[in-house]
Amino acid sequence: MGMSEMNTWVLIRRYDKL
Repeated sequence: MGMSEMNTWVLIRRYDKL
């Protein structure tokens, strides 16, 4: 797990909320 992967997960979660 890396910071870049965590950032991607956050982006995906935000997209799902939209």
